[in-house]
Amino acid sequence: MRRLDRLEAQIEPAEETETSRSLRKRLKSGQRRVAEWRVREGLPPLAEGTGDVPNRRRTIVEILNSGRQRNALAHRKLVEAHDAPSSPIAGEAGKEGA
Repeated sequence: MRRLDRLEAQIEPAEETETSRSLRKRLKSGQRRVAEWRVREGLPPLAEGTGDVPNRRRTIVEILNSGRQRNALAHRKLVEAHDAPSSPIAGEAGKEGA
């Protein structure tokens, strides 16, 4: 963990440029327009921090943990699908009574 923390400290975000400030302003404007559109359409507002643009940069540890959670969920679904009772084969259904 300390190694990852040191790596993250080395990879600090670069100084904000005029281009990045302009992009951030355009993104905020777009988010505002989407929020207004959702109100007009009668849709519930989006929860803070959702969407493609996070409010802050995720750490490497957070990215790794979210991948582990997705992997565990996918594995659990595969195990449940494998363990679920399957329907009997059509030819075997008639053999039980014989």
